[in-house]
Amino acid sequence: MASRLAEKERAIIRELHDAVERKDVTRLRHLLPSDGDAAKRLCSIELKPYGNLLHHAAGIGDLDTVKVILDTGIDVNGRHVDSDVTQAQTALHIAALAGRCDVIDALLSRGADADAHESEGLTPLHCACSGNDVQSVRSLIDAGAQVNAADSKGQLPIQRSVLRSSDDVILELISRGADIHVVDEHKQTLLHYAVEWEREEFIQKFIESGLSPNARDTDGKTPLHLAENDRIRILLIQKGADADLRDEKGKRAIERKVDTQSDDYRRIRDMLEKQLSVADPSELPEPSVGEI
Repeated sequence: MASRLAEKERAIIRELHDAVERKDVTRLRHLLPSDGDAAKRLCSIELKPYGNLLHHAAGIGDLDTVKVILDTGIDVNGRHVDSDVTQAQTALHIAALAGRCDVIDALLSRGADADAHESEGLTPLHCACSGNDVQSVRSLIDAGAQVNAADSKGQLPIQRSVLRSSDDVILELISRGADIHVVDEHKQTLLHYAVEWEREEFIQKFIESGLSPNARDTDGKTPLHLAENDRIRILLIQKGADADLRDEKGKRAIERKVDTQSDDYRRIRDMLEKQLSVADPSELPEPSVGEI
């Protein structure tokens, strides 16, 4: 008898998750028991790979189903522990990854912890940077999320945003006090990140904010060592990057032949002059022809 009841309950749980997956609020309400405690208990049981019903609904990003589940009294800060991939995330982490600001606001209004750390130390704000929704970032910070909270590797949301987010997310974090002078475990600065990921719009901003174009990581590499784009190389040199610096393997920041008289080089200089409003093109440094 007990096993039959357990199987019946598992079947109901699967049906509940199917209703969430289909965003079928009417069916969800019909399936939930009228008894509040029973409804709360069913909503709290995890089903792989979704987690509990709230985790699943947060990932789907449907506000109506989230509200129905929250109304059962489920723990809004419950962890998704029965999974190999979610690292004990809360529903708020999951909604932030999905970039669903409306769901985030609903969870926060019911007491979700804006600074909850999952097992790798990521907060919902870290996740929102991956979700790449600036309004989600604003909502979390407005709710008290620490803009400079570090994960277990010491990474801040601003570092994640330079790697993964749109310009407006990065600018929002900076305007809210993000530490742009942070250095990661490999001693790379945000300027290293911006160069490696070709975020040209932030290279000049970071240098003007005090980041050194000659900062070295644990391998002795400066941002110029990481540059693969001629426009970025010239911009870094213009801003004081030393092309003669060598990394730990003895490699110079630029080891290639540069013909400053080539049409390509002149075209890049012209583009930089227009985009950066360089008053005098002669201010752009010209590397010598040959190995540098």
